[in-house]
Amino acid sequence: MNYGRNFVTNTTEHIDEQQPGSAGESKEMGALQALWDLFSSMKTAIVLLLVLAAVSIVITIFNAKRGDDSSRVYQSPWYLFLLALIGVNLAVCSVNRFQQAWRRTFSPSLRADPKALKNAAASVSLTFEGTADAAAEKAEQALRARRYTVTKTQQDSAVVLHAVKGRLAIWGPYLTHLSILVIFLGAVIGGRAGFDGYMQIVEGQQTSTYSNNKIGKDAKLGFEVGLKKFEIKYDEKHNPTGYKSDLQVYDGGKQVAQKIIDVNHPLSYKGITFFQSSYGLESVTLTVTGPNGESKELPYQVQTGSENGQTVYSLIGMNEMGMAVETVNFGGKKLTVLFHNIAPDYVGGTQTNASDMPLHPAVQVYVNERFPEYKGMDAWKEIGWLPVNKSLTYKGYTIAFDRIVQYTGLSVARNPGLPVVYLGFALLVLGVFISFYLTHRIIRVHIATSGNKQTVVAGATSRADPSTFEKDWARLRDEVEA
Repeated sequence: MNYGRNFVTNTTEHIDEQQPGSAGESKEMGALQALWDLFSSMKTAIVLLLVLAAVSIVITIFNAKRGDDSSRVYQSPWYLFLLALIGVNLAVCSVNRFQQAWRRTFSPSLRADPKALKNAAASVSLTFEGTADAAAEKAEQALRARRYTVTKTQQDSAVVLHAVKGRLAIWGPYLTHLSILVIFLGAVIGGRAGFDGYMQIVEGQQTSTYSNNKIGKDAKLGFEVGLKKFEIKYDEKHNPTGYKSDLQVYDGGKQVAQKIIDVNHPLSYKGITFFQSSYGLESVTLTVTGPNGESKELPYQVQTGSENGQTVYSLIGMNEMGMAVETVNFGGKKLTVLFHNIAPDYVGGTQTNASDMPLHPAVQVYVNERFPEYKGMDAWKEIGWLPVNKSLTYKGYTIAFDRIVQYTGLSVARNPGLPVVYLGFALLVLGVFISFYLTHRIIRVHIATSGNKQTVVAGATSRADPSTFEKDWARLRDEVEA
Protein backbone atom coordinates (compact mmCIF):
# COMPACT_ATOMS: atom_id res chain seq x y z
CA MET A 1 0.00 0.00 0.00
CA ASN A 2 1.47 3.34 -1.02
CA TYR A 3 0.83 6.73 0.68
CA GLY A 4 3.61 8.65 -1.01
CA ARG A 5 3.04 12.37 -1.57
CA ASN A 6 5.45 12.84 -4.48
CA PHE A 7 2.78 12.25 -7.09
CA VAL A 8 2.21 15.45 -9.09
CA THR A 9 2.31 15.16 -12.85
CA ASN A 10 0.96 11.66 -13.29
CA THR A 11 -2.15 11.85 -11.11
CA THR A 12 -5.41 10.79 -12.62
CA GLU A 13 -6.96 14.11 -11.60
CA HIS A 14 -4.42 15.73 -13.88
CA ILE A 15 -5.73 13.46 -16.62
CA ASP A 16 -9.27 14.71 -15.90
CA GLU A 17 -8.25 18.35 -16.07
CA GLN A 18 -6.44 18.16 -19.42
CA GLN A 19 -8.19 19.67 -22.38
CA PRO A 20 -7.99 17.38 -25.42
CA GLY A 21 -6.12 18.95 -28.27
CA SER A 22 -5.15 22.06 -26.27
CA ALA A 23 -1.41 21.37 -26.03
CA GLY A 24 0.68 23.37 -28.44
CA GLU A 25 -2.22 25.25 -29.91
CA SER A 26 -1.55 28.91 -30.48
CA LYS A 27 -4.10 31.53 -29.47
CA GLU A 28 -5.27 34.28 -31.67
CA MET A 29 -4.63 37.38 -29.61
CA GLY A 30 -7.22 39.70 -31.03
CA ALA A 31 -8.77 42.55 -29.10
CA LEU A 32 -11.72 40.48 -27.86
CA GLN A 33 -9.48 37.58 -26.91
CA ALA A 34 -7.15 39.90 -25.00
CA LEU A 35 -10.13 41.40 -23.17
CA TRP A 36 -11.45 37.92 -22.38
CA ASP A 37 -8.05 36.86 -21.04
CA LEU A 38 -7.88 39.99 -18.91
CA PHE A 39 -11.20 39.28 -17.21
CA SER A 40 -10.48 35.58 -16.82
CA SER A 41 -7.36 36.33 -14.77
CA MET A 42 -7.30 35.88 -10.99
CA LYS A 43 -4.93 38.85 -10.82
CA THR A 44 -7.67 41.03 -12.30
CA ALA A 45 -10.14 39.71 -9.71
CA ILE A 46 -7.77 40.47 -6.83
CA VAL A 47 -7.04 43.99 -8.10
CA LEU A 48 -10.74 44.78 -8.59
CA LEU A 49 -11.66 43.48 -5.12
CA LEU A 50 -8.85 45.50 -3.51
CA VAL A 51 -9.99 48.63 -5.38
CA LEU A 52 -13.60 48.03 -4.29
CA ALA A 53 -12.55 47.57 -0.66
CA ALA A 54 -10.33 50.67 -0.68
CA VAL A 55 -12.98 52.85 -2.33
CA SER A 56 -15.68 51.65 0.09
CA ILE A 57 -13.49 52.36 3.12
CA VAL A 58 -12.60 55.86 1.90
CA ILE A 59 -16.25 56.68 1.13
CA THR A 60 -17.43 55.47 4.54
CA ILE A 61 -14.75 57.32 6.53
CA PHE A 62 -14.98 60.54 4.49
CA ASN A 63 -18.78 60.73 4.66
CA ALA A 64 -18.80 59.82 8.36
CA LYS A 65 -16.53 62.79 9.11
CA ARG A 66 -18.74 65.10 7.07
CA GLY A 67 -21.95 63.61 8.45
CA ASP A 68 -23.17 62.75 4.93
CA ASP A 69 -25.15 59.74 3.83
CA SER A 70 -22.95 57.17 2.03
CA SER A 71 -25.88 55.34 0.43
CA ARG A 72 -26.11 57.77 -2.49
CA VAL A 73 -22.46 57.19 -3.38
CA TYR A 74 -22.98 53.43 -3.32
CA GLN A 75 -25.79 53.89 -5.85
CA SER A 76 -23.79 56.18 -8.11
CA PRO A 77 -23.12 55.07 -11.72
CA TRP A 78 -19.34 54.84 -11.27
CA TYR A 79 -19.65 52.64 -8.16
CA LEU A 80 -22.16 50.37 -9.90
CA PHE A 81 -19.77 50.23 -12.87
CA LEU A 82 -17.03 48.97 -10.53
CA LEU A 83 -19.41 46.28 -9.22
CA ALA A 84 -20.26 45.39 -12.83
CA LEU A 85 -16.56 44.89 -13.65
CA ILE A 86 -16.23 42.48 -10.71
CA GLY A 87 -19.37 40.69 -11.86
CA VAL A 88 -18.01 40.34 -15.40
CA ASN A 89 -14.72 39.03 -13.99
CA LEU A 90 -16.52 36.38 -11.92
CA ALA A 91 -18.73 35.41 -14.85
CA VAL A 92 -15.80 35.06 -17.29
CA CYS A 93 -13.76 33.04 -14.77
CA SER A 94 -16.72 30.71 -14.24
CA VAL A 95 -17.44 30.30 -17.97
CA ASN A 96 -13.77 29.63 -18.66
CA ARG A 97 -13.74 26.72 -16.25
CA PHE A 98 -17.29 25.50 -16.78
CA GLN A 99 -16.48 23.06 -19.58
CA GLN A 100 -13.77 21.47 -17.47
CA ALA A 101 -16.09 21.10 -14.47
CA TRP A 102 -18.86 19.68 -16.65
CA ARG A 103 -16.54 17.12 -18.20
CA ARG A 104 -15.10 16.09 -14.82
CA THR A 105 -18.64 15.60 -13.53
CA PHE A 106 -20.39 13.90 -16.41
CA SER A 107 -17.70 12.75 -18.89
CA PRO A 108 -14.55 11.93 -16.93
CA SER A 109 -11.65 10.05 -18.46
CA LEU A 110 -12.18 6.33 -17.83
CA ARG A 111 -8.68 5.21 -18.80
CA ALA A 112 -6.27 4.03 -16.16
CA ASP A 113 -2.49 3.63 -16.28
CA PRO A 114 -1.35 1.02 -13.70
CA LYS A 115 2.02 2.75 -13.29
CA ALA A 116 0.32 6.09 -12.58
CA LEU A 117 -2.09 4.38 -10.16
CA LYS A 118 0.79 2.87 -8.19
CA ASN A 119 2.37 6.33 -7.89
CA ALA A 120 -0.87 7.99 -6.83
CA ALA A 121 -1.09 9.75 -3.48
CA ALA A 122 -3.07 6.77 -2.17
CA SER A 123 -2.93 3.38 -3.83
CA VAL A 124 -3.15 -0.36 -3.18
CA SER A 125 -2.07 -3.42 -5.14
CA LEU A 126 -3.80 -6.80 -4.73
CA THR A 127 -3.91 -10.22 -6.39
CA PHE A 128 -6.99 -12.29 -7.15
CA GLU A 129 -7.33 -16.00 -7.88
CA GLY A 130 -9.87 -16.12 -10.68
CA THR A 131 -10.98 -14.38 -13.85
CA ALA A 132 -10.72 -10.65 -14.55
CA ASP A 133 -14.52 -10.33 -14.65
CA ALA A 134 -14.82 -12.01 -11.27
CA ALA A 135 -12.18 -9.69 -9.82
CA ALA A 136 -13.99 -6.69 -11.33
CA GLU A 137 -17.30 -7.84 -9.81
CA LYS A 138 -15.70 -8.17 -6.37
CA ALA A 139 -14.04 -4.76 -6.62
CA GLU A 140 -17.25 -3.16 -7.90
CA GLN A 141 -19.23 -4.59 -4.96
CA ALA A 142 -16.67 -3.22 -2.52
CA LEU A 143 -16.74 0.27 -4.01
CA ARG A 144 -20.53 0.41 -4.26
CA ALA A 145 -20.71 -0.63 -0.61
CA ARG A 146 -18.64 2.49 0.10
CA ARG A 147 -21.23 4.54 -1.82
CA TYR A 148 -19.17 5.10 -4.94
CA THR A 149 -20.76 5.37 -8.37
CA VAL A 150 -18.90 2.81 -10.47
CA THR A 151 -18.41 2.64 -14.25
CA LYS A 152 -16.87 -0.49 -15.78
CA THR A 153 -14.96 -0.37 -19.10
CA GLN A 154 -12.63 -2.54 -21.13
CA GLN A 155 -9.17 -1.14 -21.81
CA ASP A 156 -7.21 -3.34 -24.21
CA SER A 157 -7.07 -6.71 -22.42
CA ALA A 158 -7.64 -5.20 -18.98
CA VAL A 159 -10.78 -4.29 -17.07
CA VAL A 160 -10.97 -0.77 -15.64
CA LEU A 161 -13.31 0.49 -12.94
CA HIS A 162 -13.90 4.20 -12.48
CA ALA A 163 -15.47 4.94 -9.06
CA VAL A 164 -16.47 8.41 -7.95
CA LYS A 165 -18.37 10.11 -5.15
CA GLY A 166 -18.76 13.68 -3.97
CA ARG A 167 -19.03 15.04 -7.52
CA LEU A 168 -21.09 17.91 -6.17
CA ALA A 169 -17.91 19.27 -4.56
CA ILE A 170 -16.67 20.22 -8.05
CA TRP A 171 -19.44 22.81 -8.24
CA GLY A 172 -18.84 24.48 -4.85
CA PRO A 173 -16.63 27.31 -6.22
CA TYR A 174 -18.99 27.87 -9.16
CA LEU A 175 -21.95 28.11 -6.81
CA THR A 176 -20.00 30.61 -4.71
CA HIS A 177 -19.22 32.70 -7.82
CA LEU A 178 -22.87 32.53 -8.86
CA SER A 179 -23.97 33.65 -5.38
CA ILE A 180 -21.83 36.78 -5.58
CA LEU A 181 -23.30 37.60 -9.00
CA VAL A 182 -26.81 37.10 -7.62
CA ILE A 183 -26.03 39.37 -4.64
CA PHE A 184 -24.70 42.04 -7.03
CA LEU A 185 -27.84 41.68 -9.16
CA GLY A 186 -30.05 42.09 -6.09
CA ALA A 187 -28.10 45.19 -5.03
CA VAL A 188 -28.50 46.72 -8.49
CA ILE A 189 -32.24 45.94 -8.56
CA GLY A 190 -32.65 47.46 -5.10
CA GLY A 191 -30.66 50.55 -6.05
CA ARG A 192 -32.46 51.15 -9.32
CA ALA A 193 -36.04 50.17 -8.43
CA GLY A 194 -36.01 50.81 -4.67
CA PHE A 195 -35.89 53.88 -2.47
CA ASP A 196 -35.35 54.95 1.10
CA GLY A 197 -36.58 57.93 3.07
CA TYR A 198 -37.94 59.27 6.32
CA MET A 199 -41.27 60.31 7.76
CA GLN A 200 -42.61 61.68 11.04
CA ILE A 201 -46.05 60.88 12.39
CA VAL A 202 -47.65 62.62 15.36
CA GLU A 203 -49.72 60.57 17.78
CA GLY A 204 -53.34 60.49 16.66
CA GLN A 205 -52.52 61.60 13.13
CA GLN A 206 -52.04 59.98 9.73
CA THR A 207 -49.81 60.81 6.78
CA SER A 208 -49.37 59.56 3.23
CA THR A 209 -46.13 61.37 2.36
CA TYR A 210 -42.49 60.79 3.18
CA SER A 211 -39.18 62.43 2.34
CA ASN A 212 -37.57 60.44 -0.48
CA ASN A 213 -33.77 60.51 -0.24
CA LYS A 214 -33.38 59.28 -3.80
CA ILE A 215 -35.21 62.15 -5.46
CA GLY A 216 -34.57 64.68 -2.69
CA LYS A 217 -38.19 65.69 -2.11
CA ASP A 218 -41.48 64.48 -0.64
CA ALA A 219 -43.26 61.60 -2.32
CA LYS A 220 -46.55 59.77 -1.93
CA LEU A 221 -46.86 56.32 -0.39
CA GLY A 222 -50.15 55.48 -2.09
CA PHE A 223 -51.72 54.79 1.30
CA GLU A 224 -51.76 56.33 4.79
CA VAL A 225 -49.88 55.39 7.94
CA GLY A 226 -51.21 56.46 11.33
CA LEU A 227 -49.65 56.51 14.78
CA LYS A 228 -51.94 55.51 17.62
CA LYS A 229 -49.30 55.80 20.34
CA PHE A 230 -45.55 56.01 20.81
CA GLU A 231 -44.00 54.61 23.97
CA ILE A 232 -40.53 54.33 25.46
CA LYS A 233 -40.01 51.36 27.75
CA TYR A 234 -37.43 51.83 30.51
CA ASP A 235 -36.21 50.14 33.67
CA GLU A 236 -36.06 51.44 37.24
CA LYS A 237 -32.74 53.15 36.50
CA HIS A 238 -34.27 55.07 33.60
CA ASN A 239 -32.35 53.04 31.04
CA PRO A 240 -34.41 52.65 27.86
CA THR A 241 -35.32 49.07 27.04
CA GLY A 242 -37.52 49.60 24.01
CA TYR A 243 -39.02 52.13 21.60
CA LYS A 244 -42.45 51.14 20.34
CA SER A 245 -44.79 52.71 17.80
CA ASP A 246 -48.37 51.46 17.44
CA LEU A 247 -48.92 51.91 13.69
CA GLN A 248 -52.02 51.48 11.56
CA VAL A 249 -52.13 51.34 7.77
CA TYR A 250 -55.15 52.75 5.90
CA ASP A 251 -55.76 51.99 2.26
CA GLY A 252 -58.86 53.17 0.44
CA GLY A 253 -60.20 54.65 3.68
CA LYS A 254 -60.05 51.31 5.52
CA GLN A 255 -57.58 50.01 8.06
CA VAL A 256 -55.75 47.14 6.41
CA ALA A 257 -52.85 46.53 8.78
CA GLN A 258 -51.76 47.22 12.35
CA LYS A 259 -48.56 46.46 14.22
CA ILE A 260 -46.60 47.66 17.22
CA ILE A 261 -43.11 48.04 15.81
CA ASP A 262 -39.77 48.46 17.51
CA VAL A 263 -36.19 48.69 16.31
CA ASN A 264 -35.94 45.04 15.28
CA HIS A 265 -39.54 44.43 14.22
CA PRO A 266 -40.63 46.69 11.34
CA LEU A 267 -43.96 46.91 9.55
CA SER A 268 -44.21 46.04 5.85
CA TYR A 269 -47.05 46.78 3.47
CA LYS A 270 -47.09 46.59 -0.32
CA GLY A 271 -43.33 46.06 -0.41
CA ILE A 272 -42.61 49.18 1.68
CA THR A 273 -41.05 48.66 5.10
CA PHE A 274 -41.24 51.08 8.04
CA PHE A 275 -38.45 50.90 10.64
CA GLN A 276 -38.37 52.59 14.03
CA SER A 277 -35.80 55.36 13.65
CA SER A 278 -36.34 58.30 16.01
CA TYR A 279 -38.86 59.96 18.30
CA GLY A 280 -39.57 63.20 20.10
CA LEU A 281 -42.04 65.48 21.81
CA GLU A 282 -44.47 67.21 19.49
CA SER A 283 -46.59 69.23 21.91
CA VAL A 284 -47.81 69.56 25.49
CA THR A 285 -51.18 70.63 26.81
CA LEU A 286 -51.71 72.37 30.15
CA THR A 287 -54.90 73.65 31.76
CA VAL A 288 -55.41 76.63 34.07
CA THR A 289 -58.55 76.55 36.25
CA GLY A 290 -59.66 79.69 38.12
CA PRO A 291 -61.18 80.00 41.60
CA ASN A 292 -64.64 80.22 40.04
CA GLY A 293 -64.24 76.89 38.20
CA GLU A 294 -63.63 78.34 34.76
CA SER A 295 -60.73 76.77 32.87
CA LYS A 296 -58.61 77.32 29.79
CA GLU A 297 -56.62 74.77 27.88
CA LEU A 298 -53.14 75.86 26.78
CA PRO A 299 -51.46 73.86 23.99
CA TYR A 300 -47.78 74.47 23.17
CA GLN A 301 -45.53 73.12 20.46
CA VAL A 302 -42.22 71.64 21.56
CA GLN A 303 -39.01 72.64 19.82
CA THR A 304 -35.97 70.38 19.93
CA GLY A 305 -32.38 71.55 19.72
CA SER A 306 -28.87 70.52 20.72
CA GLU A 307 -26.57 72.01 23.32
CA ASN A 308 -23.21 70.54 24.37
CA GLY A 309 -24.11 67.25 22.75
CA GLN A 310 -27.39 67.00 24.67
CA THR A 311 -30.93 67.29 23.34
CA VAL A 312 -32.71 70.33 24.76
CA TYR A 313 -36.42 71.11 24.61
CA SER A 314 -38.29 74.40 24.65
CA LEU A 315 -41.95 75.43 24.40
CA ILE A 316 -43.21 77.63 21.59
CA GLY A 317 -46.22 79.77 22.46
CA MET A 318 -49.09 80.63 20.18
CA ASN A 319 -48.98 84.36 20.99
CA GLU A 320 -47.25 87.08 19.03
CA MET A 321 -44.08 86.79 21.13
CA GLY A 322 -43.82 83.05 20.55
CA MET A 323 -43.38 82.54 24.29
CA ALA A 324 -45.12 79.94 26.44
CA VAL A 325 -46.92 82.62 28.44
CA GLU A 326 -50.66 83.07 28.83
CA THR A 327 -52.89 85.53 30.67
CA VAL A 328 -56.22 84.19 31.95
CA ASN A 329 -59.10 86.23 33.31
CA PHE A 330 -61.67 84.38 35.35
CA GLY A 331 -64.44 86.37 37.04
CA GLY A 332 -62.49 89.62 36.87
CA LYS A 333 -59.34 88.08 38.36
CA LYS A 334 -56.30 88.08 36.13
CA LEU A 335 -53.27 85.81 36.27
CA THR A 336 -50.40 85.40 33.82
CA VAL A 337 -48.70 82.03 33.71
CA LEU A 338 -45.23 81.45 32.19
CA PHE A 339 -43.95 77.97 31.41
CA HIS A 340 -40.26 78.73 31.43
CA ASN A 341 -38.41 75.44 30.94
CA ILE A 342 -39.23 71.86 30.11
CA ALA A 343 -37.35 68.87 31.51
CA PRO A 344 -37.92 65.75 29.40
CA ASP A 345 -37.06 63.27 32.17
CA TYR A 346 -37.86 65.02 35.44
CA VAL A 347 -36.75 63.41 38.69
CA GLY A 348 -36.76 66.43 41.00
CA GLY A 349 -34.16 67.57 43.50
CA THR A 350 -30.89 69.11 42.47
CA GLN A 351 -30.54 66.82 39.42
CA THR A 352 -33.92 67.80 37.90
CA ASN A 353 -33.33 65.82 34.71
CA ALA A 354 -32.23 62.17 34.52
CA SER A 355 -31.79 62.04 30.74
CA ASP A 356 -32.65 63.85 27.53
CA MET A 357 -35.33 61.31 26.60
CA PRO A 358 -38.99 62.32 27.02
CA LEU A 359 -39.72 59.69 29.66
CA HIS A 360 -41.30 61.89 32.33
CA PRO A 361 -41.65 65.51 31.13
CA ALA A 362 -42.18 68.43 33.50
CA VAL A 363 -42.46 72.19 33.00
CA GLN A 364 -41.22 74.98 35.27
CA VAL A 365 -44.11 77.30 36.17
CA TYR A 366 -43.99 81.02 37.00
CA VAL A 367 -46.96 83.33 37.69
CA ASN A 368 -47.39 87.12 37.53
CA GLU A 369 -50.48 88.91 38.90
CA ARG A 370 -49.45 92.32 37.51
CA PHE A 371 -48.57 91.49 33.92
CA PRO A 372 -48.22 93.33 31.54
CA GLU A 373 -47.75 96.41 33.76
CA TYR A 374 -44.85 94.78 35.56
CA LYS A 375 -42.67 92.57 33.40
CA GLY A 376 -39.48 92.48 35.39
CA MET A 377 -38.18 89.24 36.81
CA ASP A 378 -39.02 90.36 40.33
CA ALA A 379 -42.70 90.37 39.30
CA TRP A 380 -42.64 86.65 38.47
CA LYS A 381 -43.08 84.09 41.20
CA GLU A 382 -41.88 80.51 40.70
CA ILE A 383 -44.37 78.00 42.02
CA GLY A 384 -42.35 74.89 41.06
CA TRP A 385 -41.89 72.12 38.57
CA LEU A 386 -45.05 70.54 37.21
CA PRO A 387 -44.71 66.92 35.98
CA VAL A 388 -47.10 65.44 33.45
CA ASN A 389 -50.43 64.24 34.93
CA LYS A 390 -49.84 66.40 38.03
CA SER A 391 -51.10 69.84 39.12
CA LEU A 392 -50.01 72.88 41.16
CA THR A 393 -52.17 75.39 43.06
CA TYR A 394 -51.74 79.11 43.60
CA LYS A 395 -54.25 81.34 45.38
CA GLY A 396 -57.21 79.26 44.28
CA TYR A 397 -55.88 78.63 40.76
CA THR A 398 -55.04 75.12 39.62
CA ILE A 399 -52.46 74.58 36.90
CA ALA A 400 -52.46 71.04 35.50
CA PHE A 401 -50.11 69.29 33.05
CA ASP A 402 -52.72 67.25 31.22
CA ARG A 403 -50.94 65.40 28.44
CA ILE A 404 -48.05 65.19 26.03
CA VAL A 405 -48.17 64.36 22.34
CA GLN A 406 -45.19 62.52 20.90
CA TYR A 407 -44.13 61.76 17.37
CA THR A 408 -42.30 58.81 15.89
CA GLY A 409 -39.66 59.00 13.20
CA LEU A 410 -39.73 56.14 10.70
CA SER A 411 -37.20 55.05 8.13
CA VAL A 412 -39.09 54.17 4.96
CA ALA A 413 -37.57 51.71 2.51
CA ARG A 414 -38.57 49.71 -0.51
CA ASN A 415 -36.05 47.19 -1.78
CA PRO A 416 -37.39 44.82 -4.45
CA GLY A 417 -33.90 43.36 -4.78
CA LEU A 418 -33.86 42.08 -1.20
CA PRO A 419 -35.28 38.61 -2.01
CA VAL A 420 -32.61 38.28 -4.70
CA VAL A 421 -29.92 39.25 -2.17
CA TYR A 422 -31.28 36.68 0.30
CA LEU A 423 -31.16 34.05 -2.45
CA GLY A 424 -27.56 35.05 -3.16
CA PHE A 425 -26.57 34.64 0.48
CA ALA A 426 -28.30 31.25 0.61
CA LEU A 427 -26.33 30.15 -2.47
CA LEU A 428 -23.16 31.52 -0.88
CA VAL A 429 -23.67 29.49 2.29
CA LEU A 430 -24.46 26.40 0.21
CA GLY A 431 -21.40 26.95 -2.01
CA VAL A 432 -19.08 27.39 0.97
CA PHE A 433 -20.53 24.29 2.63
CA ILE A 434 -20.06 22.21 -0.52
CA SER A 435 -16.50 23.51 -1.03
CA PHE A 436 -15.31 22.87 2.51
CA TYR A 437 -17.37 19.93 3.72
CA LEU A 438 -17.77 17.74 0.62
CA THR A 439 -14.84 15.97 -0.96
CA HIS A 440 -14.62 14.85 -4.57
CA ARG A 441 -13.06 11.37 -4.58
CA ILE A 442 -12.05 9.21 -7.56
CA ILE A 443 -10.77 5.65 -7.37
CA ARG A 444 -9.55 3.90 -10.53
CA VAL A 445 -9.03 0.18 -10.53
CA HIS A 446 -6.96 -1.56 -13.21
CA ILE A 447 -7.40 -5.35 -13.42
CA ALA A 448 -5.03 -7.29 -15.69
CA THR A 449 -4.18 -10.97 -16.09
CA SER A 450 -0.72 -11.94 -14.88
CA GLY A 451 -0.11 -15.69 -15.31
CA ASN A 452 -2.84 -17.58 -13.49
CA LYS A 453 -3.76 -14.62 -11.35
CA GLN A 454 -5.29 -11.17 -11.70
CA THR A 455 -3.28 -8.12 -10.68
CA VAL A 456 -5.54 -5.50 -9.18
CA VAL A 457 -4.09 -1.98 -8.89
CA ALA A 458 -6.21 0.82 -7.40
CA GLY A 459 -5.26 4.48 -7.16
CA ALA A 460 -7.15 7.34 -5.56
CA THR A 461 -7.43 10.97 -6.53
CA SER A 462 -8.71 13.56 -4.09
CA ARG A 463 -7.77 16.77 -2.35
CA ALA A 464 -8.46 14.98 0.91
CA ASP A 465 -5.73 13.42 3.01
CA PRO A 466 -4.68 10.02 1.57
CA SER A 467 -5.45 8.37 4.89
CA THR A 468 -9.16 8.99 4.25
CA PHE A 469 -9.07 6.05 1.81
CA GLU A 470 -8.10 3.54 4.53
CA LYS A 471 -11.66 2.22 4.86
CA ASP A 472 -12.03 2.02 1.07
CA TRP A 473 -8.87 -0.06 0.75
CA ALA A 474 -9.89 -2.26 3.65
CA ARG A 475 -13.26 -3.01 2.04
CA LEU A 476 -11.61 -3.58 -1.35
CA ARG A 477 -9.06 -5.96 0.19
CA ASP A 478 -11.76 -7.88 2.08
CA GLU A 479 -13.76 -8.44 -1.11
CA VAL A 480 -10.96 -9.19 -3.56
CA GLU A 481 -8.70 -11.30 -1.36
CA ALA A 482 -11.53 -13.20 0.41
